Amino acid sequence: MAVGGWWELENLATVVRIVEDFSETCGVEFAGAVLRPHAFLMKKGDQLTENGQAVLAAARQAGYELVHDGAIARETLDAISHPLVAEEELRAWYNEYA
Repeated sequence: MAVGGWWELENLATVVRIVEDFSETCGVEFAGAVLRPHAFLMKKGDQLTENGQAVLAAARQAGYELVHDGAIARETLDAISHPLVAEEELRAWYNEYA
């Protein structure tokens, strides 16, 4: 599982590659990557947003699937990593507040 602040899911690719390599080196099966870009948008203040709650529900589902089925469904991974805002909206926010 990895989270990031950038909008693009691809920014987590290096982390995934490192864990895949480490898994292979240790002789451990890599079951897949649970990735959440721009994770900070899951909360507003101290409260989870509706989208944040949906992401956490999908993460729980991923855990269930991994234990029960031995793999996580693509649909579940997509639900965890889907964009919470448009890329342009997040870039505008970064430019205003960063």
